[in-house]
Amino acid sequence: MAQVVSYRTVRIILGSISLAALLFPVRCGNRLFPEQVELNRSWHFQYDPGNNGMQQRWYSSTTSLAGWVTVPGGSYWDKTYDGIGWFARDVRLPELRSDRSIALVITGADDRISAWVNDSLVIDRAAGNQLVYADIATVYQPNRKNRFVIMVEDTGGAGGLTGDVYIRKYLTPQEIGN
Repeated sequence: MAQVVSYRTVRIILGSISLAALLFPVRCGNRLFPEQVELNRSWHFQYDPGNNGMQQRWYSSTTSLAGWVTVPGGSYWDKTYDGIGWFARDVRLPELRSDRSIALVITGADDRISAWVNDSLVIDRAAGNQLVYADIATVYQPNRKNRFVIMVEDTGGAGGLTGDVYIRKYLTPQEIGN
């Protein structure tokens, strides 16, 4: 026999479920890879006026980020600084279970950019605030911490990681910028 439930009761039940989802989130390891993973929230950042980062392997996943400042993604750094800045972020990603691949997408960096995923160089080119991307399916580690490091070299004026940064599933390169 079907029971009649009031609208108020349904709202209370759904509200409890929503609260439970906030308090007890699902871990990445048991869910499908989303269409897009935003990386804009916060990055560890370090200026490199002596150009020591490459020699000291700041792109390595074992580099300590202690002492680096936290900055939001998609912003310019100090207009008076011309040189190199490093951005680093650790992200846990689920397993990719599809026929599609995944790309690291950077929609703006001023002026030159190099990017590493788990110690593997995936991007090294002039960016000029244009969209750049690299397939990272072979270098990311599912259900583990992945270290993303972006080195930006600014040659004049304001510089930095100026656009959005995200990871996106794709089938064809035309899908990446959409």
